[in-house]
Amino acid sequence: MGDLEHAQASGASAFPATRWTLIVDLRSSDARAAGNAIEELCRLYWYPVYAFIRREGAGPEDAEDLTQGFFARFLERGDFLSAQQDKGRLRTFLLGSVKNFMIQDWRHRTAEKRGGKLAAISLDSVTAEQRYAHEPADSATPDAIFDRRWALDTMEEALRRLEQEFREAGKADLYTALQPYISARPQGAVYEGIGPRFGMSVGAVQVAVHRLRQRFRKSLESIVAETVATPEEVSAELRHLVGLLTG
Repeated sequence: MGDLEHAQASGASAFPATRWTLIVDLRSSDARAAGNAIEELCRLYWYPVYAFIRREGAGPEDAEDLTQGFFARFLERGDFLSAQQDKGRLRTFLLGSVKNFMIQDWRHRTAEKRGGKLAAISLDSVTAEQRYAHEPADSATPDAIFDRRWALDTMEEALRRLEQEFREAGKADLYTALQPYISARPQGAVYEGIGPRFGMSVGAVQVAVHRLRQRFRKSLESIVAETVATPEEVSAELRHLVGLLTG
């Protein structure tokens, strides 16, 4: 079994709960653990929150401030204390939380009240607005925008983890060559062009692409599993995610 296969098999036995674990870590009396958890939570979910707020009608600067405010208040008020993994999906919990924040603080927010003694969250406002400019110019509701961005960011995270697997196995160049074909269906000439670069036959490249697609799906399933309460919910959430991107 190769390095990648071993890494995949070794992590397949336990139902992961990494992202729900972030919520648990926020309750920790260990300041470092709590700090790392909020940093990771913000990294993963700040843009879906930002896109939701923008679609609610806020301008770029207000949306950035409100996104900062949401995560600061999320900690300051202890909203995470009400989160329970067995109550449902993390996506649903966070969307409900940001809605409540908007209702309570839209007219009463100030920088002092939002930030308090908490450090500002690192948001790239230029990147945020560049990304938002590519959102569909349609009548999608803020909820739909939040879900779609959640889906896209989940896909990107799955690709990032998959790339990391290849890099750790010393096969970063192979990943770069094959990654475009995770979703596309290449012709034989494409395989013929890739093979010589890595000393692989056309058949070997075809097998490598097939395995890459399988690994990508496993990576995606693993991430989705981190955001739901039980293994039984993974398939439904995955169908929902794929439907958001293909519908």
